[in-house]
Amino acid sequence: MIQLEVLSPSYKLSVGSSVPIGQRGLVHVWGKNDMPTSQYLGISWVVKDPTGLTVESYTDWTGWAPFYKKIDPDKTHEFIGGRFDINKPGPWTIEVGLFMNIEAPVMVASYSGILCVVEQLLGTIVEKKLEYDETKGSIPVPRVPVGQEGLVHIRGQNNTPSEQELGISWIVRDPDGLLVEVYPENKDIEWSATGAGKDHEFIGGRFEFFKEGIYTIDVKLFMNPDDPVVVDSYEGALCTTTPEVPREYELIQETIYPYAYIYDGEVEVVTATFKTDPFTPSAWITEKFAEKLASEAKNNGGRVLEVRVYADTKPLFWTNIRIDIISTPLTETTGGAPRQTGLALWLTILIIALSIIAVIIALTIAFNIVMDRFEHKPISEKIKKTWSKPTLISAINDFEIELKLTPTPPSELEGMSDQELRDYCDMLAEEIAPPGVSWLPWAIAGGVGVLAVGTVAVLAGRKKKKEV
Repeated sequence: MIQLEVLSPSYKLSVGSSVPIGQRGLVHVWGKNDMPTSQYLGISWVVKDPTGLTVESYTDWTGWAPFYKKIDPDKTHEFIGGRFDINKPGPWTIEVGLFMNIEAPVMVASYSGILCVVEQLLGTIVEKKLEYDETKGSIPVPRVPVGQEGLVHIRGQNNTPSEQELGISWIVRDPDGLLVEVYPENKDIEWSATGAGKDHEFIGGRFEFFKEGIYTIDVKLFMNPDDPVVVDSYEGALCTTTPEVPREYELIQETIYPYAYIYDGEVEVVTATFKTDPFTPSAWITEKFAEKLASEAKNNGGRVLEVRVYADTKPLFWTNIRIDIISTPLTETTGGAPRQTGLALWLTILIIALSIIAVIIALTIAFNIVMDRFEHKPISEKIKKTWSKPTLISAINDFEIELKLTPTPPSELEGMSDQELRDYCDMLAEEIAPPGVSWLPWAIAGGVGVLAVGTVAVLAGRKKKKEV
């Protein structure tokens, strides 16, 4: 009989059994004398790991040299090998030979086959977050102001049926490729015992974003401390940093359009600054500007996702205005081929949108466009309750298209009550962006205007705390 003893905790298994990785093994083999006379029994075995590497080669006879001991007829003897590490997933094999006649050994029994099967290492990075300015955003975060401090949170999950050590390491680099953070600091890998099906959050150290551009991160999730194996990884953008909005600017409009709750993909991030008359901030008409901006962008193949307007009213004879726009890329179709449009078209769109609310640009407008990646925002019941009937109808059609359903004719939706529209919108939205994430706290405190384009929060003179 052959058994494998697994230590920590100690238990014995028959050959071919499943064994958790990271244990230590001890082979036990019992040999029996089937002869009518007493005999010396000898044993020899070789254990190999899944790669074919020999981890134990063992040979012995009953008793101790030179005082070997004979085994009586019909009796057995237990041979016990040495300890070895079970540190690789897959099938481990053993070849055993039982011998008699110590002077001219003769093999009387043998076994060649599976000793044990070591569980496959399975682990997943289930969450990647970047904390900054009292905010946590999913990595890659599209917009982080320069000057903020960052804190990386990585959550790994043990997907095996037994407790495992989960390990993590990551490297953060700035837009020039220079090291910003190496985690952990004083060792190669940070380990944590994690139960079957459980996850563990690893939190790095704080670092500052000094440069504008794309910061990157290289994360590796490990198992098996004795012989670390990478079970999941992420290498790519951590965030895109943007010029910080100067402290003298205050937010006078923030609009999040319904399409922002379902869109994932490339975006154009547009920043425009200009001077206008000192009366503009008090006369700013959020609804008209948001509607016209969205309409003009849509006419040119884009969909505006978010817009923020800031004003610096300190100068006596003019006002500095800054407008930040996040939109799907503008395209025009000429002969069936899409074409990127860039600064000139955005300048035209913005001038048209500003003219609808009678904003006159006193000095030449300054523009900047960068490409980025956008992840849809979480949607909640509180968000949907702020939407007007036109907004609900627009959102429903967008959600239907996203789910590859035939859009319901607007005339049919017009005949439904607001609650019926909300219920239908809930059903669609839960397939795209499940509810349950609290709405931005500033939306209630600062006041919410219900628009046909989405939700608008008009704030004055205070910093916002929000979740991304």
